[in-house]
Amino acid sequence: MAAAAPGSDENAAVHVLIETWNVIAILLRGVKTKDKIYEHNPICHMYTVLEPGITYLRNKSTPEFASEFEKLNEDYHAWLKKKKKSASYVSAACGGLMNARFG
Repeated sequence: MAAAAPGSDENAAVHVLIETWNVIAILLRGVKTKDKIYEHNPICHMYTVLEPGITYLRNKSTPEFASEFEKLNEDYHAWLKKKKKSASYVSAACGGLMNARFG
């Protein structure tokens, strides 16, 4: 979708999805305790799925595209280590097998 023609519905959709996660990352910058957020949101799963599109768009036009989302993903992985989450927990979280709760 990221390689779709600029202005196409597909290209717009991938931009909206990635930028939504980038905005989430920006909004979470000031949150001190992210435990509940990290426990219930598919951060690393979404980053893993969207990373090829992010890389493509960075190489194509904007080198810093989705940089806040990337930082959020790195912070999430650090949180997983700090909280000593099991390998099965990490696999479930990053594989999208956990239930995300929005709202």
